[in-house]
Amino acid sequence: MNLHDLYYEIKRNGIDAVFGLLSLSKILIHRFKIEIDHELLDKYDILVYTNDFERLKELIKYFNIDLVIEISPLCNLESRCIWINGLPHASIEDLILAIPYNLDKKWYISIIKQLCTKCKFINWSFVKDIAIRLGILSKINQILKIQ
Repeated sequence: MNLHDLYYEIKRNGIDAVFGLLSLSKILIHRFKIEIDHELLDKYDILVYTNDFERLKELIKYFNIDLVIEISPLCNLESRCIWINGLPHASIEDLILAIPYNLDKKWYISIIKQLCTKCKFINWSFVKDIAIRLGILSKINQILKIQ
């Protein structure tokens, strides 16, 4: 199964998801000089809205694909996504807001910190507003060391 087929199968099942941090980082690796562990380069990932997490886990059991699932506190991920090669990838803002939900993935923190220091087009006011509403601003600031 290729990535296009996987994505359209996910959408056909009504699951709110887009490709996640690993997939986006592999595209941006050279532009932003992102360091990624070699074992992660062969993996694909999906950022899924919290309420759809269990349904996605059930769905991917039927496919022979090594897929990393990241969790997002926000719904309607596709409305803020970045379309690359015909596939939706999570916005950097959504990935930042997902930090507290993906603390079990050490590579997630490492990659997102690299993106935050090298990427100049992050909408920090959006991140701050949503993080305040979700009650996660202090956690994100603590992890990213933002004052």
